[in-house]
Amino acid sequence: MQIHMVTKDLVGQMQDNGKIISIWIDSTVPVDLYEENDEFYKRAYDLGVKMITTDFPERANEVLKKHHAQRM
Repeated sequence: MQIHMVTKDLVGQMQDNGKIISIWIDSTVPVDLYEENDEFYKRAYDLGVKMITTDFPERANEVLKKHHAQRM
């Protein structure tokens, strides 16, 4: 399923059924579908995604730590 099709309700339903939501970022996908950037990471976090597989783990971790701190 493409990230643009994922909603917070869908993630919630999956988590309610014991699923862990994970995203694998395909770096070959055209940027008109999605672009891996700070806003992408924040959106995934806000949706309730628990794991992101990326070519840029340090960048994702830095963005997500700051975003998490702002939410607390």
